[in-house]
Amino acid sequence: MSVNPKPTIALTFDVELWSEGAWLKPHITEDMLAHDPFPKSMERVLNALKKYSAHATFFVTLDVTEKYPHILKQIADDGHEIGIHGPRHIRLSEYTPETFKQDCEKQITLIETATDAKVKNNNLGFRAAHFSLDKKTEWILPILKDLGFTYDSSIFPMNMGEYGVADAQLDRYEIIPGLTEIPTSVATIFGFRIPFAGGIYFRFLPLFIFKWFVHSVAKTRTPIIYFHPHELDSSTPQIKSGPYIRRLLKYWNTKNSFKKFEKLLNCYIFDSIKHINHL
Repeated sequence: MSVNPKPTIALTFDVELWSEGAWLKPHITEDMLAHDPFPKSMERVLNALKKYSAHATFFVTLDVTEKYPHILKQIADDGHEIGIHGPRHIRLSEYTPETFKQDCEKQITLIETATDAKVKNNNLGFRAAHFSLDKKTEWILPILKDLGFTYDSSIFPMNMGEYGVADAQLDRYEIIPGLTEIPTSVATIFGFRIPFAGGIYFRFLPLFIFKWFVHSVAKTRTPIIYFHPHELDSSTPQIKSGPYIRRLLKYWNTKNSFKKFEKLLNCYIFDSIKHINHL
């Protein structure tokens, strides 16, 4: 009797400091910033990946690159892919073409230095903060190509109000000549697109439903899922003020999210976007 192999999943992390998120940033106090859970949360993630022989793509912000070059080196030494996230954790609409290019160039140099040139600028992928690439911000695409990026993974292929592109293709495609787009996965049920592939969706959905969505996508294409290290760490400082719904979404089930994540790691083969797509 033949045994069905485990599906291969593209595992990605949007790596920013817990305090970089725009939603609740005005409500962060100085005493909260005194506690820095980032090194511990990254150590747990990297150890879990090693335990389950999983590899991933880490899209890293400029702030993380500047503050924690030794962690970037560890990511590269462990055989994972490093890409750029942002580069600053702001919406692309807050950039100009000039400042965006400057920040990308700066971060490329810092990444090459931190990883002892294991990561080259012609080997990088990009993901915008807040999935903020849309028709109004597609001016970044020729800049990415000119800087030597091989792919972008900023498109969330459904309209979520604050982000997403409703009519985007679901599988990889050439978004401009010479630059590949690797959209985050959504499931399609009776013709309707359903978000599931990480973040609050992973923390909210029961694991068996999350896995059902993964398998439904895997029938036709490689699932692309995403996590944030800080949402897998229950020690992340709790913001006590600000809009209740936003606080609920930010912290929902973070207490149990890492155990749930480890269970997921045991279910599939996980690899980087670059390796799966031969980029």
